[in-house]
This record gives sequence, structure tokens and C-alpha cells, in this order.
Amino acid sequence: MAHFLDDTSTSKDMISHRYSGISKEDLTNAVDNLLSSNGYGLIEGTPGNATYEKGNRVMRILLGAFSKYFKFKVMVEELSDGEVGLKVIRATSGMSGGVIGMNQVTSEMVTLSTQLKQL
Repeated sequence: MAHFLDDTSTSKDMISHRYSGISKEDLTNAVDNLLSSNGYGLIEGTPGNATYEKGNRVMRILLGAFSKYFKFKVMVEELSDGEVGLKVIRATSGMSGGVIGMNQVTSEMVTLSTQLKQL
């Protein structure tokens, strides 16, 4: 059963979703598992309020768009009426990969948003 309700705000820099019928802890675990299965590692904070990274920043600088690098800040919060909110904020612009790198980060945001709607 999908718990996703709606996008409260989505842009190229941030995803904001609402969920119902799931606890904050369960959503936090589901998001952490999803990101881990997609190759992201938690680099700062704790699940539910953390920064996740995928790829190598140095290689991105050296090889540009040929090396993928993504970094996102994830926050899970309880809302009113038993709903839970999720925000994913882009923490890297992708500029070190040029225009292609910036498009890669935007595309990754779209992919994550689609996957998070399935929770």
C-alpha cells in the first residue's frame, strides 16, 4: 500500500512530499533503505535529518560529467493529523560537471521524486 499523498512543493532544488498511514520512523527507515539501495551513503546526521552522498566529489571535479556525484539533504517531520512530511533538498549544483552535470543532478531529483512516491 502506497502512503504517498501529494507533492506539497517540488522544484529543481527541492522535493517536498506528504504521506499518511505511516509513522515517522517507518518513513525514515524506508527513505534510508531506498537511498542506500540506490548507492547513497549517509555522510552527516542521522536518518530522518541527514545528508546523503553518491559518487566521488574529487573525481567529479577532475572528470566533469563523466563522473557522477550527487548530494542531498533529507528531512522527515511529523505533520498534523498523523501525516508525515519529507523534504529532499539538493546540496550540490552539479556545476563541476558543466551543463551536463547540472542536468544529471536535476534528472536525479526527478528519479528520486518518482521513487519516493512509491513509498
